[in-house]
Amino acid sequence: MPPLVDIHTHGAGCIGAVRVVSVEAGGPLPAKTEGVYLALGVHPWHTGAADLEERLAWVASQCTRSDVLAVGECGLDRLHGAALSVQMEAFMRQIHLAESLGKPLIIHCVRAFSELVGLKRKLRVSVPMIVHGFNQRARIGQQLLAEGFWLSFGAALLETRSAAAALFTEVPADRLFLETDAASLEIGAVYAAAARLRGVVPDELRAAIWKNFLTVFPHE
Repeated sequence: MPPLVDIHTHGAGCIGAVRVVSVEAGGPLPAKTEGVYLALGVHPWHTGAADLEERLAWVASQCTRSDVLAVGECGLDRLHGAALSVQMEAFMRQIHLAESLGKPLIIHCVRAFSELVGLKRKLRVSVPMIVHGFNQRARIGQQLLAEGFWLSFGAALLETRSAAAALFTEVPADRLFLETDAASLEIGAVYAAAARLRGVVPDELRAAIWKNFLTVFPHE
């Protein structure tokens, strides 16, 4: 049976699960451990930092590590962080980095989905772009799927009336991931909620997401 996969977490996680731990630029990097991988990036909240150039340079230098599977989390946030134009510049540089390395992007996006789609089109991004923690209206989710994005869902699936739960059953099995982010729950609880919503046995969902992981996050 394939392992559980948590593609975006800031915590210790569940023993036995494959995890992609998100580390902010300049943060401590854990020792290489089987089943534990990294995503490195400059979060949009931190793009106003005086040492932004140093942060971006750190990400570029560390993303060549074999255990770094993705660039991120990075993206756009209209509610927090520097001016959107500053965030856009930092995000574009991380997109170019991901393209040069052939690694996917894990994206934080708040009220800037039009800009996100516009950037993907303008830059003709070829690497997978995964919008993490998705919990938006179905219209936005369907637009992102139509534009070639992947969607990752987390704790919101445990709330049956959430926007995430409403959309989740419509997302193709080969375009989704699950995550814990910073929530104080184990990835197994997210899988259980996800399987109930889709009306499938957990093992079926587990196999589908493992296949997605192997496709989107190639690794040794």
